[in-house]
Amino acid sequence: MRSASLFYALNNMSQNYYQERRSYLAFLFFLMMTACVISFSPIEGVHYGLLSVFWGLFGFLRLAYLLENKFQNFSSFLHLPTQILFGISNEENDMRGFIMRRLERLDVLFWFSIMALFIGWALYCSFNPIIFSAQNLQGPEIDITAVQTQYKADIFTIMMAMSQYSLVGIIMFLSLTYAHSRRAVGWAIKSIIPLFFVLLGLVYLLIPIVDPVYYPDLDVLKGGGYGAANNIGGISSELMQQSGSGLFRRFINFGWVGAYGIYVAFIPIAYLLMRNLLDVRRSTLRPLIGLILMALMLCVDVFFVVAAPFLNALMLLGFASLALCWGAALSGRYHHSH
Repeated sequence: MRSASLFYALNNMSQNYYQERRSYLAFLFFLMMTACVISFSPIEGVHYGLLSVFWGLFGFLRLAYLLENKFQNFSSFLHLPTQILFGISNEENDMRGFIMRRLERLDVLFWFSIMALFIGWALYCSFNPIIFSAQNLQGPEIDITAVQTQYKADIFTIMMAMSQYSLVGIIMFLSLTYAHSRRAVGWAIKSIIPLFFVLLGLVYLLIPIVDPVYYPDLDVLKGGGYGAANNIGGISSELMQQSGSGLFRRFINFGWVGAYGIYVAFIPIAYLLMRNLLDVRRSTLRPLIGLILMALMLCVDVFFVVAAPFLNALMLLGFASLALCWGAALSGRYHHSH
């Protein structure tokens, strides 16, 4: 009788492992397909909205799966898709509880709070843009406070822009839910991280480095809203071809709050990765990879012109890989090493 119970427990563990592995492989496949779609599509387009809808559905089903054991009357409408994607068994309750506890950590909540504030600020700037002078945008000496002309994006354009940021947030969330597995980062090293470095090589070979590098000062709090950088690029293409980095474009769109504010979200991640890197009791591979990815994405954001759609794909893969390393560095570890 005891051996039968042991066999049942081991069988459930095995089923749980294969179900989670199947779900994670689907996540990696969809992520690489998303990177391919972005790489061969316009920098801004409807495809971001469609991708956000797809990933939003995937993320919702994943969250419903993780929270199922907390609800007595779980909708039968959601039971079948979550069972197909992620698997349902009694043994999984411990794993789901472990993942949810990790997602409730302060650094995770801080990251998503800052990103939500960033999106809110971007919407505020977009619906209430400042009035700026395109004639005064000469090289790094920028004055966008003189009253000359004003750009204001339409609601559809704004919503499509917000879908880009929500896409990053959803994929970061999903990556964190899979990072409890020791093998998750290992599979990422063999799949999405090599693709990240391929795109990084293309960026280095095909995209110009900004000249001069522009670091926004604190004089301009708010920006011209989403699309303001594109509008200025249409008036003064030379400016964007020389200084149009991600940092510079965010400054024009959302002021210095948007330009620098997004970096604040990554301070706790960098601290946690560095702490784990210096901890002799833990593996150094995952935190080292995470810190390298952060440094490379920062360099791309500051020093390279936003001139090709595969740069957006590069950043998306970088965020996903960083989240896996970040999740692996969180304190505590699930008792199964799969």
